[in-house]
Amino acid sequence: MAATTYEVGQVRRGRVTRVAEFGAFVELEPGIEGLAHASSFPPTGRTGGWAKSVAVGTTGAFEVLSMDTAQKRIGLALVDEASSRAAGAASPEGAFAPGTIVTGKVERHEKFGVFVFLSAGRTGLMPLAETGVDRDMDILKAFPIGSEVEVAVLEVDQAGGRIRLSRKAVAEQRERAELREYAARADAAPQGSLGSLAENLRNALRGR
Repeated sequence: MAATTYEVGQVRRGRVTRVAEFGAFVELEPGIEGLAHASSFPPTGRTGGWAKSVAVGTTGAFEVLSMDTAQKRIGLALVDEASSRAAGAASPEGAFAPGTIVTGKVERHEKFGVFVFLSAGRTGLMPLAETGVDRDMDILKAFPIGSEVEVAVLEVDQAGGRIRLSRKAVAEQRERAELREYAARADAAPQGSLGSLAENLRNALRGR
């Protein structure tokens, strides 16, 4: 296996040759095979549910997640065919920039929060305080494993690869956007009663 041919972050076309309990084996080219681990697929909430998307013979785009030249192992992850990465383009660095709103899938629950699968190799943590759910509510029922959830990126630790998420911030961002839109409309309206409305909205924005 030539180390210069395959590098972490590359996207390659491949064909699934075998599906096991722990993942799918993918032929990238004759004699070169990688493994897409079960944990690299979006959670479905059902045991082994990930395997339905990668039947033997399935072809698709796969991202190289890891390389072990000594053991001749390549770690892979299936890439969404609708994404620009599947067409060979690299994912922009700002895909998970702070303030960005993204949709992910609930991966697992912990006492301190909910882990959300964002894309292959990228999982973020939504602390309990950022779920927007009352403390006495059952988090497992509010966020079932495999369910989609819209979250805002609060913080990204590039060195450690940690991503901090918030569902509560999504509503706050949209509320601020609506206030700005209403304020802009009021400013453009004729002077009069609407003028005081614009002033009230501007004051509300300043106080946020």
